[in-house]
Amino acid sequence: MLEMALGTRDEVSLRLFLDKAWHAFVSDGIELDGVDPEILRSWRRARDTFGVDPALRRCPRLLTPADLAGRRERDDVHRLALPVLQEFGTRLAPTRHVLAYFDPAGWMLSMNGDPRVAEMVAEINFSPGANWSEASVGTNGPARRWPSGSPSRCSRRNTTWRRGRPGRAPPRPSSIRARTSSPGSWTSPARGRRTRSRRSSPRARSPRRSRSG
Repeated sequence: MLEMALGTRDEVSLRLFLDKAWHAFVSDGIELDGVDPEILRSWRRARDTFGVDPALRRCPRLLTPADLAGRRERDDVHRLALPVLQEFGTRLAPTRHVLAYFDPAGWMLSMNGDPRVAEMVAEINFSPGANWSEASVGTNGPARRWPSGSPSRCSRRNTTWRRGRPGRAPPRPSSIRARTSSPGSWTSPARGRRTRSRRSSPRARSPRRSRSG
């Protein structure tokens, strides 16, 4: 019980620090000590290389249905993996997760799992046909996988765009977290208060697939 309480206190302190660091970076261009170097590099790319607007309310790049169908057809790994993705999605649904698959360019090709979670994250266009690369939306769990070439973890506090205040991010459903180890992610709503997870406001992870970026 004591360990759980200490863990919760540490998470709150970390969230408060990351909020402070993010505000300092976006508003004043100040880089506070203590921010994960990989996160900081992603913040810089989002600002200096891609010019991502921190006030984005949802992913702005979407495929037409025809273009999405074409990408799915050309992605051999997705075609082969689809039965497995669907089976995993079915298993994840009772745990309030969804399993999303991304191609190497950051386009989400499919999502399986809890339809309620899928509907919730669709509010920010975390849905098939959206591009979640760093160039499109800045720092987020799935996007961090491609530049680093290694598994990554990204909480809502690390994202380039955030929710709830003027000049900040979109209203992110509940607090999506993202863990990604490949161009796919699992996502689920944070339980209780806003806490971390893997991929966007819910939690996200990724199934293995080719490591090309």
